[in-house]
Amino acid sequence: MKRFFKIMVIIYFALVFPILFFIADFFILDSNPKIYSLIPQDADIVIEINTKNFIQEVAYQRIFNEPYFLKKLPKDNEDNLMDRNHLDVGLNPYSQVIIFRENWADANIWFGIVAINNKTKFEKFLKDKGYTFNVEYADNYAVIKLSNNNSEEILSHQKNIAQFKIKSFDAKVDLSKVFNTHNELNIYVAPKNSKDIIDGYLHFNFEKDRVIAHGTFTPIGKTDDIPFVKYEMSNDKALTLRSSLNLFNSVYLFNKNIALKNLPQYTQLCLDFDGTTLMTSHSNIPITAYPNLNIQFDINDSVVWNNYFTDLNDSSTFIVDTIHHQFIINAESQSFFNYAVDNNYFKIFQHPYNYKVNPQNGTYFSLNVHPNSILEKTIFVKDSLNPPTFVDGIKIGIIESLMEDMNFWSDVNYINFNISADSSSTDFVSHGEVIYIEKDGHSMVESIVLVQKFIGSVGAFLE
Repeated sequence: MKRFFKIMVIIYFALVFPILFFIADFFILDSNPKIYSLIPQDADIVIEINTKNFIQEVAYQRIFNEPYFLKKLPKDNEDNLMDRNHLDVGLNPYSQVIIFRENWADANIWFGIVAINNKTKFEKFLKDKGYTFNVEYADNYAVIKLSNNNSEEILSHQKNIAQFKIKSFDAKVDLSKVFNTHNELNIYVAPKNSKDIIDGYLHFNFEKDRVIAHGTFTPIGKTDDIPFVKYEMSNDKALTLRSSLNLFNSVYLFNKNIALKNLPQYTQLCLDFDGTTLMTSHSNIPITAYPNLNIQFDINDSVVWNNYFTDLNDSSTFIVDTIHHQFIINAESQSFFNYAVDNNYFKIFQHPYNYKVNPQNGTYFSLNVHPNSILEKTIFVKDSLNPPTFVDGIKIGIIESLMEDMNFWSDVNYINFNISADSSSTDFVSHGEVIYIEKDGHSMVESIVLVQKFIGSVGAFLE
């Protein structure tokens, strides 16, 4: 999907010429029911990008805040982002862009829908850039498969989507009444493994130095049966999370392949992360990671959780030492954790930590992140007893270089997100912010640059 986002970055930075700033203002971007009818009913995530809003703000920054804009413009040798030819690639820049996901038995498949005004030019643009998306056309729209899965079943499904043969999402929800074009982004999400939420909506507005998120979620059953967050936030940590909602079926310790998956039910989740010590050594895996991570699940059934950990020991990734109450992750990098389980708690930690009870009335979920702190607290140390060899040093150097490339996250000052009770309904309500350090520019440009840098670093490892 990174290739698709790269296209969007190119287009948005290209659409900054003064004439477009004034033209865009005359176009009233209404929710188009036709584009929504291409979304299958079974989509569990739907993202709408309202392009007119982006064009206007990015163009405004280009005209009236030129020093800032030119400073932020990515240096891309492959694509000249100021090339006017990007304006004439067959896309309709004033229509929404839709991205949606379907959950298949063996994979999550992503698709994109864009409005086109010239099929020939659009196909030439993809060919010239070397993009090999599988595309099906539906009147003035292109349905683009973003995932790499090319099974006959999925390709046939994509063709049926473009031919309006799949039962449409609007049979379930009329998105034209839910997605407001004044929001830069609108998102529908149906968490597939949540035990407390059926589905919900998030809406994003890009303001000067921050992105504001707000939304609603539909609970499963009565909210009276769900407790509020029980524990105090650890605001001195780089990342702190509290939840009384069973939103997470898995906890990713490093990536999707190294995770605690299919977690049993819990009543409270506390998670604090405060950086990682990476010890370099001479071994088959030259780095051992010691994340400063503490996780506590409040539980009701210790038998289920003990059985879960027994099953975890049967995997090739996790080695559980039941005598010393430790488990080892043996994958791309090694890592060690302590664990404890009793009738009330299941804990994973580097160092014992007791969370302070301080009920948060009205709050079901709370997340605070300080990206700069995560970067600053990720450090490398050498194993003095078993120092790395020259070859190991090369491997380590690559990882250190990757960590340096992650410094773009330091442009983000603070992230927070909360889900709470709604006094006027039975739904959950949510509010969040992404606050940038830059105060003389705009969060929209900052976000596009962030995506561009992500694609150039971590995105290189994504499908």
